[in-house]
Amino acid sequence: MSNGLTANHLRVLVALQQIPLGTYDQLSEKVGLAKSVVYGYVQELAEWPGTGESYFVVAANPHLENLGLQLVDVLVEADSEPKLEAVERICQKHPYTVYRARCFGDTNGMLTQFRIPIGNTGKIEELFGKASKRGVCDDFKILPFVDSTPTYTTMDIDHWNHDIGHWEFNWEKWFSEEAKLNQPTETKQALGSEKSWLSREDIIIIRELTKNARQKNKDIMATLKKAGIEMTSQAFSRKLARIKKRCINGYRVQINPFAFDSYNPVLIWGEGKIEDIQSLQARISKNPIPFTSTFKTDDGNLFWYLHLPATHLSDLLFHLRPILHDLRFNHIDYVRSSTYYLWPETFNEKEHDWKNDSNFMIDSVLDQISDR
Repeated sequence: MSNGLTANHLRVLVALQQIPLGTYDQLSEKVGLAKSVVYGYVQELAEWPGTGESYFVVAANPHLENLGLQLVDVLVEADSEPKLEAVERICQKHPYTVYRARCFGDTNGMLTQFRIPIGNTGKIEELFGKASKRGVCDDFKILPFVDSTPTYTTMDIDHWNHDIGHWEFNWEKWFSEEAKLNQPTETKQALGSEKSWLSREDIIIIRELTKNARQKNKDIMATLKKAGIEMTSQAFSRKLARIKKRCINGYRVQINPFAFDSYNPVLIWGEGKIEDIQSLQARISKNPIPFTSTFKTDDGNLFWYLHLPATHLSDLLFHLRPILHDLRFNHIDYVRSSTYYLWPETFNEKEHDWKNDSNFMIDSVLDQISDR
């Protein structure tokens, strides 16, 4: 992707990062440019003239606990092309897949992630256990972060030197900063507290917000209409407000990594002293790195998926090495990765719950692979 950004484009991107759902009036005030000018820049950033490429998207984070869902990360060993393709088909057919990408390094195979009904990790384990016995894959490992809440960081354009096309960030200084983890004070809702009122159209709206939270109400309503669901704009606005309040847990500005020399995705995971891992978690929460990443911890275990400039990888690994006594490293094939969104058919409206029977989550998936 050709980087044709001007300094004003970058100013608008920075403003979007600060107020992801900001109105054009708010963005205009933030960057000190006329509203009509800011509108033009946002449209170009969303769909670059001549190429159709997007420099950014604002994505909503589903509130998994309130929805009664949890993330499960699985590293699948599949050291041949036919097996890799078979695992990709499993991800394509599974109703709760979130992400899949080929990986190389400590594990040669596939990094997969599923967003499943809480308490059903065993079914993912059974799925890949059966797949392994059938020769679909060689082996698999469910990473120990099922109960952890991810910390997300996003690309911070303030650290990008536009004049020389270079990221300015000092890893040594970042790692040397003192940070303590604060105990959460937020009162949590009961797990799955919002399932009682969810409907198929609610799932579609949540899906659309995770795709692009800045899309217009009329565009989401048009998507609903295609699914055979119609409502007045007033009814939609009330429904949208309720969903944003109860089912969304913040927003992320996802910036195209190819535009800013940050397309070297890696997965680092391993073990270390609990106090060292907690210090790292506190540091990334209070002073986020300026690169897109997903950070998870569980006691002394660490999971860190990052998009980095190639020149920054060595410094990161150098400073992580003393912290992790069991450091695992994988390069992720981001170019050929796939992201999946909530599928409305996974929710049973009559029972007000997510479908979780073995046939739905295991057998029907493997049967579709076998039928190929």
